[in-house]
Amino acid sequence: MYVRPSEPLSIGGVVDDAIRLYRGSFSHTWKLSVAFAIALAVLGLFMVMSIPALFDIQRATLAPQQVLALFTSPVVIGSYLLMIVCELVFYGALFASENAVARGEPIPMGQALLAGLRRIPGMLLAGLVFLIAFTLGCIALLIPGIYLWGKLQLWPAALYAEDATAMEALGSSWTLTRGRWWRTVVIISVALIILYIVALAVGLVPAFLLGFTSLKHGNMLTAQLAAMPFSILSRIFLMPAMPAILLAVHHDCKLRSEGGDLAERAGALGRA
Repeated sequence: MYVRPSEPLSIGGVVDDAIRLYRGSFSHTWKLSVAFAIALAVLGLFMVMSIPALFDIQRATLAPQQVLALFTSPVVIGSYLLMIVCELVFYGALFASENAVARGEPIPMGQALLAGLRRIPGMLLAGLVFLIAFTLGCIALLIPGIYLWGKLQLWPAALYAEDATAMEALGSSWTLTRGRWWRTVVIISVALIILYIVALAVGLVPAFLLGFTSLKHGNMLTAQLAAMPFSILSRIFLMPAMPAILLAVHHDCKLRSEGGDLAERAGALGRA
């Protein structure tokens, strides 16, 4: 059973806490991960089937303008938008479910999905502001973008853990990372690298087994079908990991921030 830390931890301790939260909440999140993985796989398959030219890559003689028209068709754009909405709902549900476990009050899958649906506007607004800030920062010689990414990266955790609005969540992330920028960036960057390597390794399996062969013979649909089971399997285990990491880092920063506030007040009382 997961028990939330009551005092700040070392970097390794925060990582261990995230792993414990992941394990403790997996029995509540795996169904959400399965549903999301299947939904994305079906949408991806639908997109491929909606573009017949992809079925026969070698014999397709489409001009670049025709290819662009295919990928900007209403069906493809609509599918991408639906994917984004699904991702927001399910990731929000994962955050809600894992945050409930962290509080010691697990919630059923349906309630977690409702929480994800309710938070779609906030997720969209905060995610858009985050993306714009990061993009503009990267355009400004890259370093500002990296700095802003580090300052604002805890917004999804704050949105659910603090029941905050979009702008409140971004503001909370900015405040909590004050004086802890390097610490949070190191923890989350290492976690992202590990997750990326695992996802890449799993993704290469169908590519070596069937994917490359299918593409060589020009059949994109076969390649998509070959990769689908591996894609679903990887998402089931990898999707709940990032919410657990962000929630663990957010909680540790909150403990440190509250501890700093208490120490400052105690010092002020002592001077008085």
